[in-house]
Amino acid sequence: MIVSMRSWILAGTALAVAGLAGSACLAQTSTGSSATADSASQGLEEIVVTARKREERLQTVPIAVTALTGARLDKEEVRGIADLQTLAPSLNVVQLTNRDDGGLQVVRGLPAAGYFAEIPTVNTGVIGTFFDLASVQVLNGPQGTLFGINSVGGAILFEPKHPANDFEGYAKITLGNYNERGFEGAINVPIVEDKLLVRFSGIGELRDGFTRVATGPHAGLDLDNRDYFGWRLGVTWRPTDDVENYLLYWGVNVSSNDSSLILANLDPGFQLSSIAGIPLTLAKGPDYTGLLNPKTQIATYLAGLKAGAFSLYPQMNSIFARQQALGPRQVYGFGGLPEDKIYYWTVSDIAKWDISDDFSIRNLASYSEYGQQTPIDFTYTGLPIIVTTAPSPPTPAQRVVSDEIQLHGKALSDKLNWVVGGFLDYSGSTKGLGEGTVLEFGTPLTNLKGNSSRAQRLFAQADYDLSDVVEGLRFTAGYSYSWNWQSITSVVVGGPTAALDHQFHSPGWTLDLDYQITPQTMVYVRGAKAYSSGDFNTGFEPNDPRAFVQPQYYTEAEIGLKSDWTLAGVKARTNVAAWHGSFSNIQEGVAITLQNPTRTVEAKTNAATATFEGLAFEGTLIPFEGLEITGSYQYIHANFDTFLLPNPNGFGPPIDASNRPLTQMPKNKFSVSGTYQLPVDASIGKVSATASYSWQGQQYDSADQEPGSIIPSYGTLNVRMDWADIYGYPVDLGFFMDNALDSTYVTALFPLYFSVGFNSNMYAPPRTWGFELKYHFGGSAEPEATPAAYTPPPVVAPAPSVPHSYLVFFDFNKSDLTSQAVSIVNQAAANAGPAHVTQLTVTGHTDTVGSDAYNMRLSRRRAESVAAQLEKDGIASSEIEIVAKGKRDLLVPTADGVKEPQNRRVQIVYDGGAGA
Repeated sequence: MIVSMRSWILAGTALAVAGLAGSACLAQTSTGSSATADSASQGLEEIVVTARKREERLQTVPIAVTALTGARLDKEEVRGIADLQTLAPSLNVVQLTNRDDGGLQVVRGLPAAGYFAEIPTVNTGVIGTFFDLASVQVLNGPQGTLFGINSVGGAILFEPKHPANDFEGYAKITLGNYNERGFEGAINVPIVEDKLLVRFSGIGELRDGFTRVATGPHAGLDLDNRDYFGWRLGVTWRPTDDVENYLLYWGVNVSSNDSSLILANLDPGFQLSSIAGIPLTLAKGPDYTGLLNPKTQIATYLAGLKAGAFSLYPQMNSIFARQQALGPRQVYGFGGLPEDKIYYWTVSDIAKWDISDDFSIRNLASYSEYGQQTPIDFTYTGLPIIVTTAPSPPTPAQRVVSDEIQLHGKALSDKLNWVVGGFLDYSGSTKGLGEGTVLEFGTPLTNLKGNSSRAQRLFAQADYDLSDVVEGLRFTAGYSYSWNWQSITSVVVGGPTAALDHQFHSPGWTLDLDYQITPQTMVYVRGAKAYSSGDFNTGFEPNDPRAFVQPQYYTEAEIGLKSDWTLAGVKARTNVAAWHGSFSNIQEGVAITLQNPTRTVEAKTNAATATFEGLAFEGTLIPFEGLEITGSYQYIHANFDTFLLPNPNGFGPPIDASNRPLTQMPKNKFSVSGTYQLPVDASIGKVSATASYSWQGQQYDSADQEPGSIIPSYGTLNVRMDWADIYGYPVDLGFFMDNALDSTYVTALFPLYFSVGFNSNMYAPPRTWGFELKYHFGGSAEPEATPAAYTPPPVVAPAPSVPHSYLVFFDFNKSDLTSQAVSIVNQAAANAGPAHVTQLTVTGHTDTVGSDAYNMRLSRRRAESVAAQLEKDGIASSEIEIVAKGKRDLLVPTADGVKEPQNRRVQIVYDGGAGA
């Protein structure tokens, strides 16, 4: 192996040393009385993630996570899952037959599970879902404990913006080349303050295609166009202070022409059958139809005997040459129907009951329906080689019903956090068997397909704070067991009928030990196991053992380090991870030759084991105010340890493919992005420029490494300009240019060379550009009442006698800390050490605007914000007590419903030590 286990361990040790060095640099460059500098004051964004089914800071969760806010997604022009992979180093998207349908997502080279608003979805990343998002999180490594089966590589979590307590919204229009016209908007309405909140948002786009059909009845048709709309309606209801219900209805509808495929490799002599002992090939020899005419029968036979073959499509050679001359933005012909349709809608409900401060119940229920009609022409030659022609999809629409219950709790003075739960879902065809017609070498085959599945899972996970043993040490353990039942009925008219069903089951587990070395630096060691469900090969008879494909299993060990630091005034965040994994019972698609009749089919087989080793880096650098640079890099070395491929000729010994690289993953991948805020006068607005470059190395798309099965390396550059709050008005103007260098490169291919004699490529879009105009309104910017005279206690340096209490003030209806508030909390934390304080009480308050229940929640959120800042400054969570007072104990007495800034506060009180 190129990377040995020894070098992997050395790499992990180097990461830990680097993190300690960064931490030392931070301590050496700190100034003032505060012993540490928090991330917020550094200008590094604090991101909340839900990687462990609860809200945690990105920098303290012991999992390698790529977390992107909605604002970052907009800034980087992320409109689909293929755009997201340029920012997430571990994510790779395998495009299938449509470039906008989401494709197959793999993380660290392995399958990943998708979730939208905490609900599992098969529709991860389809066009029309990347709008009005709060965040997208890519969890790296096996997530089988909390996120179930098919998460061997990781999980992708999409979180939409929830209804808020402000009346606000936005409307955006987009105009660009290829006649692009787009609209996006949202409106948030608090119908009953803090009780009933509604948010509605939508998106739509029309754009001409960038590929044209050159000949035939569809000549002039533009492929690769866009015509879609998506919608989202969220309702939050809080009938009591302890109960919250979030109802979400969302969906997408896509109706466009097909995505183009370019014929790239051709084997004219590929044998399909034989006539009178002479091979019938794809395009070698005379046209076999001459044998059907008595006048040409003898001449055709003699010509075929001389050539050693008859041809099914003799014109394919000239068509192939013409296609190469046309290039990737034209296809020779189109043999299908331009009716590409995708629809998906989901109703989900998340109910939460906080029974006590230490125990809560959550229930997540959903119902979904989806369908896809994709008219596939794998060659675009105008010939009926492999073409889906029916207007109905090959499989009927599907429905999915799911429910998950979670019990969350704390115990042992909040040292133990735990979650247990169960998950159940059912999916199946909505109308029994569906019908679709496929032309295979000109022969119509009517497929009838129906399927159903049921998945069940029980899970439990807990983490325990070991600070009594070693300050900052924490241990996590989790276990799950999953059962998956699948059945499928497939009928091919004139061919085999398959009625298959099977049960698959397996455990999953997680073990983790993480150490918070300083408030800014954490190192962790993690081990986990997950499995990906088995499957069927419907091209086989039911009693053929090759009809079943068994589950695949992945076990991984990982070491990682997360650190925020400052060196010579440069602020930075560096997150690194190294891992070693073992993949067994791997499912790989191969070409298998069957007899009676002789035919070659593409099928999956469990024929391999593999070893994964990798290294990943994500970082943010702020060299000076106004400039932020982010970057990422991932290296994966993954080879088959054992792999015996069926002989493509249908006879002879199997081919030993051991030591070959795995498919669908580039060995090297990196990205770099920079945003610069131009130093213009504030009265003009905020002007920024963003440039992003991403590159990934070559990857195999076929385990048997047939000709044309390598996607070459490629890179792309995107640029953007933004002018926000133009001259003080709530109007923003943006300009974007994707693939600014107009690079031409392959993003997907269909390696069918060994099974049908050709390969086809899918190319990336050309340069696209456009302008965006956005109007935003509302928010919480309301006129303030004149505050009563009050002066906060002065900030003083540590001394033998220090203040024993501090007041932190908040904006109206807000719980986030202002820069002045951060400074006060930092001072309270810094003075706690010299005063030998052993306990701090953090008490949240509000003014008298709003209901009692709302203000109790708001006061708690304010207290939690201060407590979180104290933890960043080095105060142990076990030394902080959080109290919520709501409207009670006003600093400035007022009548009900009065906005009083000095009542919107948190008080920090030392309860132990010299200052008490």
